[in-house]
Amino acid sequence: LSQLTELDLSSNDLSGDLPDSIFEVINLSILDLSNNALHSTIPGEIGSLSMLQLLNLGNNIFIGSIPSEIAYLSKIIELNYNTNRLSHALPTEIGKLKSLQKLHLQNNDLLGPIPSEVGL
Repeated sequence: LSQLTELDLSSNDLSGDLPDSIFEVINLSILDLSNNALHSTIPGEIGSLSMLQLLNLGNNIFIGSIPSEIAYLSKIIELNYNTNRLSHALPTEIGKLKSLQKLHLQNNDLLGPIPSEVGL
């Protein structure tokens, strides 16, 4: 599946961790795993998917922080982590996502100030 560019497994009953093999599909431009029961932390390896334009992990059970490796998603246009159990501060690396147009973080447990790098 090395040539796969879109993977949409949204609205299923998937559970467990993200498989390591998903980070080897380096040509992905769309990854939608929303509306499942995936849980664990979001691994830093997410940054290896540098071709991503849309990443939707919303409506799952992810915990922990948003990894700083999101800074490597230079082509990302839409990032959706809404309705999980993410906590900790919003990483300043979000400010490095110059192509980002839509950022969905509602219904989590994020803490602290909004980083000035976000440009609000």
